[in-house]
Amino acid sequence: VDEEILLLLLLGQTSTLNEAVLDWQAEHEGQRERSHQAAYNILALLSIFLSRKQAFHIIADSYEQALRFSFEHFQTWFNYGLSLISSGQSFRAYLILKECLRMQPKNIQVYLQLAKIILEYIYDFPSLFETFPSSGEDGQPLYKQTLYQQN
Repeated sequence: VDEEILLLLLLGQTSTLNEAVLDWQAEHEGQRERSHQAAYNILALLSIFLSRKQAFHIIADSYEQALRFSFEHFQTWFNYGLSLISSGQSFRAYLILKECLRMQPKNIQVYLQLAKIILEYIYDFPSLFETFPSSGEDGQPLYKQTLYQQN
């Protein structure tokens, strides 16, 4: 039964990736968003199924394929980074999460995942603090401002 479910999910992923609208013209924006949403839904189901089987490398490959038509979609990039962490590809995950930081510089989850990678895998403490930019307004680092805003 598990093999049949996996086969159906992989076929669904392949068909949605092949039918994805890659045209970036304004008149195709609706079609592009629908194809991205369909592919993302299949990826979510595939991720749930494969994470139970601990096949994180397949999940990472699937998200990498999805990046070709969801270039500025934060959640796809972030999930790709998380799947790379889970599959043990910490350096690639670090680079992907740095891209996530460019897209959403105030997202504390990205900072936490970057800190986890640096502390657990890279052991490079100085670069941990270089990751956190200062705001420039009052000189307080961004991570302190974000923590104060949440309280």
